[in-house]
Amino acid sequence: MRVQLLRWASATLMVVGAAAAWVGCAAGGNEVTSTPACVAPSQVCGTSCIDVTNDTRHCGACDAACKVGEACVSGKCAMTCGGGTTLCGTSCRDTQIDPAHCGACDKACAAGEVCSAGACALTCSGGATKCGTSCVDTKNDPKNCGACDKACAAGDVCSAGTCALTCSGGATKCGTSCVDTKNDPKNCGTCDKACADGEVCTLGACAGTCRGGTTKCGTACVDTARDPANCGTCGNACPSGEVCSAGACALTCVGGSTRCGTACVNTTNDPANCGTCGNACPSGQVCSGGTCSLSCVGGSTKCGTTCVNTTYDPANCGTCGNACPSGQVCSGGTCSLSCVGGSTKCGTACVNTTNDPANCGTCGNACPAGQICSGGTCGLTCVGGTTKCGSACVNTANDPAHCGACGAACPSGQLCAAGKCTAVLVRSCKDARSLGMTASGIYRVDPDGAGSGAPIDVYCDMVTDGGGWTLTYKIRSNVPSSTNPWWNIVMPGSGTTFPTALSVPSGSSEGPTLATRASYTTATGATQWRATTMRAGAVVFDMRSSYTDTNGQAMRCFAAGTCGSATQTCSSTTSGYVLANTLGGPIGPGGSGYICDVGWTDCSFCVDWSGVRTDTSAGGDTTKEVRYVGDSSISMTDATTFYWVR
Repeated sequence: MRVQLLRWASATLMVVGAAAAWVGCAAGGNEVTSTPACVAPSQVCGTSCIDVTNDTRHCGACDAACKVGEACVSGKCAMTCGGGTTLCGTSCRDTQIDPAHCGACDKACAAGEVCSAGACALTCSGGATKCGTSCVDTKNDPKNCGACDKACAAGDVCSAGTCALTCSGGATKCGTSCVDTKNDPKNCGTCDKACADGEVCTLGACAGTCRGGTTKCGTACVDTARDPANCGTCGNACPSGEVCSAGACALTCVGGSTRCGTACVNTTNDPANCGTCGNACPSGQVCSGGTCSLSCVGGSTKCGTTCVNTTYDPANCGTCGNACPSGQVCSGGTCSLSCVGGSTKCGTACVNTTNDPANCGTCGNACPAGQICSGGTCGLTCVGGTTKCGSACVNTANDPAHCGACGAACPSGQLCAAGKCTAVLVRSCKDARSLGMTASGIYRVDPDGAGSGAPIDVYCDMVTDGGGWTLTYKIRSNVPSSTNPWWNIVMPGSGTTFPTALSVPSGSSEGPTLATRASYTTATGATQWRATTMRAGAVVFDMRSSYTDTNGQAMRCFAAGTCGSATQTCSSTTSGYVLANTLGGPIGPGGSGYICDVGWTDCSFCVDWSGVRTDTSAGGDTTKEVRYVGDSSISMTDATTFYWVR
């Protein structure tokens, strides 16, 4: 009994002693440890918060150490770093913002300095915010969301500077961050898909070079016209408080854009700032006409989370995701080296300098804030009967994005006529142009109106020579000779559909049969024909003419004078008009002469060239003719001719 009492007393003393010790330690405050509150992707490993996405001792999980020589990339051990980071010792570091490895490994910033754009400085540049010793983007940093040290709760993300459960404004949730998977080298196309060393993320795909008009700056593809960290050129970071507008650092935005934080944006189509700064569209919606919606209006096309004009967007040229190679522009929905249809090449874009506030009158001439570009001149008011809508002068009588009033966008597929949206289906490109449709691209037309024929899709040139031209046929100059039967093999057509893009045909020709083309010509009452020859995406020769005979003309563009029999009744009196000519020859732009081209529906030996001659009667002295398209003997085997009717 005595032994048991002693044991009980001893145990009681141990408990009391332990309790006293605990109380004493708590009072001292330096021996008791509590579990830290970590923000993902960090997690508690021992007594510390460890970022398991890049820590070689805890890669993907606590105590999961990488082998010697390996790095921890996105929570997995690997031989090299990805996503634009650099291997410094055993860790992958972002040398653009890491104060311990600023610009290069082991290049540490001095006390009080931060690492901004790969250089040590006292303040952050390029729109970043100084939080401790780091420059961060408080719009999407979950540890500094909206302000320094404002950490989001577990499971939340930082979207547009606010902690939330989901990302907004078109961003994608990857872990605890909202990222743009179109250009994030660590999450390229999808979360955790890191690009290899030397690659960049361009339009959601890892590649060696940037596309769609962006510039490669380090490991990122950026728009140097508005990126405050790379303004005008790579590495040119704007000072704190300034924005990048039209490629220059400034205190205010120019060219009709709006300053939202440190960026100049177009609030009519920016899903993160839709209509006004900070108004982010919910996931799945787009910003169209300054309003969040499920679909695009006013003739624009939904590409991902953005409404774009595929006729001139170099990242979505002709169709979504079709990015133009570096150095090319998007003109008329086709990537090319130069602009067509009267637009001007400014950097990587084809613009109308008569009304573009960022390039008013000439490239780079941005109108001051509050002014607009009208008739190629910056001013406070619009001229010529147009109306000021935001930063642009528009004709509200026929503009589908501002039909009858600013911001009154017509539903997709509808036209704006006399200031009202209408679902009327036009018969031809010429009819659409008469209703004020000024953008070149694909249109749905109904050639026979209320007849039995079904509507069809055609490509309309709404700019050249007044616009209203329908593309009917394409021919390449890659054939060995101009002898029969090549002509009547090519000319019959390859199918029933009309071409819908200014691209090179895969074969010798592309387009519907002669009968189909003739039917369209007759139904629409077309009386003008045109042939445009292009090489490497640039127009080298363009000519048009009129023909009003009733002998079943189909692709007969001009008075030929090349017919082989009297039954073909070829005209010998109608001359053509040269719109453009960079090849030289007898007739320059604005001149006229006899233009030979393709034949009629009743022609069994229809020629397939575009040429011009200056003799007094068609069919005369062929030595005075200059032929531009036809066979390989003319040394233009890389050319394509596009045929139009109006």
